[in-house]
Amino acid sequence: MKNAILLFILFCLFFSCKSNNEISIKIKEAEELIRIEQPDSAFALLESITNPDVLNDKIFAHFCLIYAGLSEQLGEDMPFVPQMERANAYYEKHGSAEEKMNCLLYLGMSYEEETDF
Repeated sequence: MKNAILLFILFCLFFSCKSNNEISIKIKEAEELIRIEQPDSAFALLESITNPDVLNDKIFAHFCLIYAGLSEQLGEDMPFVPQMERANAYYEKHGSAEEKMNCLLYLGMSYEEETDF
């Protein structure tokens, strides 16, 4: 019984790491599209990521920052307030000054969009 539980946990960890890695690749592709000035394609690529909330904090925060920046640029809906709060919590601990500033800006924009002042 213990072996079955251990095997199940290892199986879940393997696929969650694989999922994080695949999403990291998509995020890097989106960043490359932004560099070559194709924000619509980058936004579509980020929107194809299903359920980003299950990502680890580092990848999730990076995803939110890029998604929010594209949302502002393209006039799309910002990420939800809880998502931006999670990203902000990560950047407050681990981010550069620029990342912290941008995340707070986008968090404020999310609050404004949801009219939660």
